[in-house]
Amino acid sequence: MFLSDDFGIDLGYDTIKIYDAKEDQIYSISDRAAIRKKGGVIAFGDEAYALQGSLPKNVSMQVPVSAGKINDVMMLELMLYNTLYGKRKYLGLKPALYFAVPSEMTEIERRAYASISNRGKFKNCEVFLIERAFADAVSLERDPFTSRGIMTVNIGASAASATVISSGKVILNRTYPVAGNMINESIISSVRKKNDLAIGYITAEELKRSLGSLGDIKPGGASVNGLDTMNGLPRDGYVSSNTVCASIRSVTDELIEALTDFIHRIPPQVLEIIKSEGICITGGTARTPGTQSYYAEKLGIPVVVSTDYENAAVTAIKKLLSDKVIRDYSYIPASR
Repeated sequence: MFLSDDFGIDLGYDTIKIYDAKEDQIYSISDRAAIRKKGGVIAFGDEAYALQGSLPKNVSMQVPVSAGKINDVMMLELMLYNTLYGKRKYLGLKPALYFAVPSEMTEIERRAYASISNRGKFKNCEVFLIERAFADAVSLERDPFTSRGIMTVNIGASAASATVISSGKVILNRTYPVAGNMINESIISSVRKKNDLAIGYITAEELKRSLGSLGDIKPGGASVNGLDTMNGLPRDGYVSSNTVCASIRSVTDELIEALTDFIHRIPPQVLEIIKSEGICITGGTARTPGTQSYYAEKLGIPVVVSTDYENAAVTAIKKLLSDKVIRDYSYIPASR
């Protein structure tokens, strides 16, 4: 579809999403790496994610990216390099990497992105940054430059971010540690209390996806495997939909309380536009059935949920590349 060697990359809150413009494909990997304490990578990406809860004592799980902010540049380079070259052997003479980044970043955090192209495996690349809130707005057919009021809420795994854009500028931004992972932890805690059963993170994630809802609750429940909290022995258990949905609503209400305070800080003239056009919600946690009506009722403002919630940012970069306006939305991070 495209002749250029351009890549859209959203480091996200739990999963790294990559759009390959030349191949016109979107793919993703988990942002985790399993590393021996004395050095050496055992696994990264989806293979590392599958090891959660079963790591030996001499192996730790590390995350090179946290809420879109780079913790370990070298580990991120390794993951991106292996992922990109695993899909195609040649990236071009001077490929461009367009990173969707959170608005709430310091200059030092932005420089970490610039360092990717300064050395190592991507030293021939160009690096550009795009505000993730801008990308989320574009994915929902909103123009961040002409609109005088857009509010986006990206609810990922490790964090949720709320951003207000007016006439091409971010005027308000907050990040909250209330999102999908916290829901999983709440489900684990609830199952332990109600079923005397210890389940793992992956099991909690599966329960959330199969039974979770912010709308009508599915009847019944699901059988799971875990450890009896009384004797520590493996056994089967049955978790009801009510238990899962109550956990989801508890965490969601906590986020809604934070968003209510956030909304009170929006300038009145901008808020009026947001009320008429609706709040844009994206992110993997937005997949929960009933999200749109639940948030709209609790916040008292119309809500629009992206149909491409997980890939909203890279889908927007795809659109901007196709329309040849990507450079109008992006900027080069300062290297020092």
